[in-house]
Amino acid sequence: MATNKNAQIRYLALDRCFSNFGRNYNYDDLIDACNKAIYDYSGSQESVKKRQVQYDIQYMKSDSGWSVELETYRIDRKAYFRYKDKKYSIKNA
Repeated sequence: MATNKNAQIRYLALDRCFSNFGRNYNYDDLIDACNKAIYDYSGSQESVKKRQVQYDIQYMKSDSGWSVELETYRIDRKAYFRYKDKKYSIKNA
């Protein structure tokens, strides 16, 4: 899959996950959310892998992205992610 293919869809899906403070999202949940968003948008069965989600998070945190501040915490040896600020969204940045 090309680097930019469906990137904006993935970023918006990750943004929805990071903004939802009522649920904990780990890598598996983020991958599922991205795959569902791509399917809903294009009907394509393409799947996103863990490494692509890691690259997307790294880009969102970078200065060339949105410089998001993510809170990472562990529960039972799994890492979970969300925004530090409950009101933050890349749509508002």
